[in-house]
Amino acid sequence: MFRQLITKNFILLRLATAAIIIVLALSLPLWANPGITFRASLVLIYILFAASFNQLFNYTGLISFGQAAYFATGAYVAALYVKSGASLSGGIILAVIAGGLVAAFLGYISLRASGIYFAILTLALGQIVYQVIFKWPATGGENGLADIPRGTINLGLAQISLASPVSYYYLILICVSLGLFILWAVTHSNFGRILMSIKQNHVRASFLGINVRLYQLISFAIAGSIAGLAGAVYGPLTGVLMPEMATWIYSTTPILLTLMGGANFFWGPATGAVIFGIFEYLTRAMTGMSSLIMGLLLLTVVLAFPGGILGLVTSWLIGKPSIKKSSRNEGSAAASKLMPGGDVINE
Repeated sequence: MFRQLITKNFILLRLATAAIIIVLALSLPLWANPGITFRASLVLIYILFAASFNQLFNYTGLISFGQAAYFATGAYVAALYVKSGASLSGGIILAVIAGGLVAAFLGYISLRASGIYFAILTLALGQIVYQVIFKWPATGGENGLADIPRGTINLGLAQISLASPVSYYYLILICVSLGLFILWAVTHSNFGRILMSIKQNHVRASFLGINVRLYQLISFAIAGSIAGLAGAVYGPLTGVLMPEMATWIYSTTPILLTLMGGANFFWGPATGAVIFGIFEYLTRAMTGMSSLIMGLLLLTVVLAFPGGILGLVTSWLIGKPSIKKSSRNEGSAAASKLMPGGDVINE
């Protein structure tokens, strides 16, 4: 009875959930202590970081182990710009551009391979970015970059100081919301439908006249730009950057968050990041046990619920037997909208 009621009012439930999340996000600094506000800021950054990875993984069918390289590129570009005395707004713009350019360059090379060879190439090329950061004196080398100021945001007629944790939290919230909106618009556009058709059958897509590599490369650049945006606001938040954040090990973070939340859902990475952040906060005092508990949680979700947490919740609420089936149907529907020459039929 309860499940039937939920099914009939599923749209209302989603709207109510969205409203609650928005209210909590906007009001959090008003009732939370500085420690929780800081952790919430980190969670927001990881949400955007993981969502940028899912742009490639779920919507383009590419698994990249170099996502941390674009995140680190944006972080270092913005940090160096702010440390020079300039406004953070300019640093964010440069970080977005730099992340996209690095992703486009590395993607151009990686996309010449496929399958496991593609994944290994992204890993190897990402390590090159790490070596550049590690060896370059301007980035602080192996000692990292410290004392990163938050600076100000230049709005033309006025400048807003970001020294306060509250003001910086709201800046992160705005940047993350903007980044997620861009990703949502991309994945729900005709461009996104073409990406889904390429994911399902790139050979058929190429026969229809679609330049598969070009679309994949554009998707790479978009994902890199959004990762660069996430990195741009990370450095001033923590005050320090280390070259290790560009390694392939750091690239596993968005992968794990995406799998935990549900890769087949746009909000899957966000769900995984929030769940991970909550458990990390609750287990912060358990010395040596925090990583073990988080590992067991992830192992349980991946093995028992392949569709992730959102896949489990959705299947329980509306009775879907398999989330993977819906993903295949979505891709098939996208492919069916394609006409010879690569045109897309508008709904």
